[in-house]
Amino acid sequence: MVYQVRMNGGAGIPSDMIYIDLVIQDPQTFTDDKGRITTYEIALETNSISFILKSSRVRRRFEEFVWLRGQLAEIHGLSDLPPLPSGGLLRMFGRQFDKEFIRERQKLLQKFTEK
Repeated sequence: MVYQVRMNGGAGIPSDMIYIDLVIQDPQTFTDDKGRITTYEIALETNSISFILKSSRVRRRFEEFVWLRGQLAEIHGLSDLPPLPSGGLLRMFGRQFDKEFIRERQKLLQKFTEK
């Protein structure tokens, strides 16, 4: 059986191919008890038997991507992981909620998940 990771969709995949579509989308900024935060929706579609749900959606903060990267490096020994987008200077000046910054971070998170 052939295994393929498709990102951002794609029709016409042969029936003998296992696929995983993962898309980072729909950033939303809101205020909760921790302050102002932005979350991103992670949409997953697959035909892999490794997944109970063939379609799922979950919202995650940027910090959870940082945690995931750390776990992949530490526990699974993956050393060639791509870097995550930083925003240190923008956070210092309160621009991490700027729409353009959020869109750019979304694109970079998508690239991270594809690699």
